Amino acid sequence: MLKVRLLALVTFIALLIGGVFFVGKEYSKPAPIPSPNPPVTTTPPATPPTATPPATIPPTTPPPSSGVLTGPIGFVGCSNSRDTVQGYYSIGGKRIWRPLQNTTYGGGTPVSWFNGLKDSNSKYWKEFDAMNAANPGAKNLWLSLCLRATESDAASYAASISVIDEVKRRIPGITIYVSGLNGFVEPHVCGITGKNGPLRAQMLADRLVGEGRAKTGPDVGDLISDDQIPSDGATPQNTETISDGCHPSPERGEPKLGRELLKFFPN
Repeated sequence: MLKVRLLALVTFIALLIGGVFFVGKEYSKPAPIPSPNPPVTTTPPATPPTATPPATIPPTTPPPSSGVLTGPIGFVGCSNSRDTVQGYYSIGGKRIWRPLQNTTYGGGTPVSWFNGLKDSNSKYWKEFDAMNAANPGAKNLWLSLCLRATESDAASYAASISVIDEVKRRIPGITIYVSGLNGFVEPHVCGITGKNGPLRAQMLADRLVGEGRAKTGPDVGDLISDDQIPSDGATPQNTETISDGCHPSPERGEPKLGRELLKFFPN
């Protein structure tokens, strides 16, 4: 009986020691390190759609203009120049000297104007003075160069310089705008100017501008003519010259040239 009790006691002590060892082993384990929470991913706000800018309308290029805004405007030239001014008046122009009559400045090439300086009875300078007196105060003037086929470039150049100097003497402080007379739609040729007359006139104008004697004047354009060798596409219905094939017609030619003159010298 005593043996049984001793055996039970030994068994109990063994179980007790084993339990203590197990508990101590469990508590001796390091505490597990908690895993860090994964970073919170913040979704960036959606980028608002970029507004499409309104289409940019390219600026309209204004027609070339002298920039002259006020005051009367003088002019020197020939019959085609006069007819261009009459066309300018027919569409509402108001500031350029109004021609005195339908023969004003007829035949007025630079050489003719220069020769007029030596002739007290010359019509050119008399008409110039009369229109200046009727429209005083001009600070700007259009010099329209008309060259005959028989006049040399050298003579026209020298004469133009003399005319410019005389205009400045008669109207101190005047600003001069120079350009060649109108052209003609090919293959038509004006018999008075010859084939290269309008081109020669514009080259002379460019030379005077390049030398600082004047500023660039208006390009009044080209005329269609059905005279003799007609312009491409010319018909009796659309011709813009009178029967001589040189001067603008009152119905179509004059207003066409005058419109370009008004763009350059607006009211």
